[in-house]
Amino acid sequence: VSAVEAFSTASEGSACDELLIADDKVVVLGFRPRAGALEVGVFHIDAQGILRRQHTFWFRSERDYASRLIGHHLVLYLPVAALSGNAMNFPTAREAPGEAWTRLGNTQSIHAGLQRGAVFHTIADCNLERAHLDCVTRSVLAAPAPGHFVGRDAVYLWTADHEAHTES
Repeated sequence: VSAVEAFSTASEGSACDELLIADDKVVVLGFRPRAGALEVGVFHIDAQGILRRQHTFWFRSERDYASRLIGHHLVLYLPVAALSGNAMNFPTAREAPGEAWTRLGNTQSIHAGLQRGAVFHTIADCNLERAHLDCVTRSVLAAPAPGHFVGRDAVYLWTADHEAHTES
């Protein structure tokens, strides 16, 4: 029997949203409302059941994220509002509470055009075998998604036009 703190000390009192297990990896995920971020704790579990923390990462996201653990790859769906005031609000991540947020992906990894109320619907495929945060991302810039599904081989989004259509 082994016990470790699920989250960093920067997140005391936080609850676990998800617990994912694949092979020798245990991943604990929890959304931090004050930080507006998803905290991801990555642990190794050995043959005797002893847990050891390997990494902790943070991803800026809205509350409605989704995740899957496929082998040593953590696949995340991270919705982020595209505009914050007059500035673009790109999906970001960091490896420690005091570090600056680093943008995920680049403009070549973003598909579609900007519209009012747009959201970056970002898929991050993170290799948990690396010593540092190592994610390949793709984003679709579209209306908010009232529904999503993350499967083993694909991610599906249901989006809607937010313009109100009225008859004259």
